[in-house]
Amino acid sequence: MIFTSDIEIIKKLELKFIRIDKTEFDWTTEYINPEDDSKWLKLRLRSEYHGGGYPVMMKKTGISTDFLIKIILSSDNIEQISVGSALLEYFESSDRIEFRTKLIDSLEKHYSIENNRTDEFEKLRLQSIIENSTIYDDTNRREIVGKNDAEITADYYYFKKIAERTEKLQEL
Repeated sequence: MIFTSDIEIIKKLELKFIRIDKTEFDWTTEYINPEDDSKWLKLRLRSEYHGGGYPVMMKKTGISTDFLIKIILSSDNIEQISVGSALLEYFESSDRIEFRTKLIDSLEKHYSIENNRTDEFEKLRLQSIIENSTIYDDTNRREIVGKNDAEITADYYYFKKIAERTEKLQEL
């Protein structure tokens, strides 16, 4: 297991792990697994929403953009798909790790007409990925400080183009 949002599993892991760091208001808590010395992070995804978001426990290493995209496109578990997608957006907002081009390219390939992926689960998968990764949102998420107008405009068009490509996928 690399990550989970299952409350019961998170509680069991918290009892087993040793807490080594915690931020104010419990937004993130770092743990170490005494069995293998791996580091884990409990965080709250979508914490900006009412209720403080939902908790996720994840291993601190081994989670890359490519890994998450592979998971969300191959898993048959909607919780895993949703959390993996939300983690893409989390890493973008917290660590400035870009994922949008890789994700939209992968989605277009996965949902190409040749693959004819239009069954109900695939529609649910696509909806979950789009909503939880916020790939549909054309808001510029890149830093604008120190950029000239042309750079800011290019960033705007980058996000706008990704959102337009996402919209076309939703028409399948």
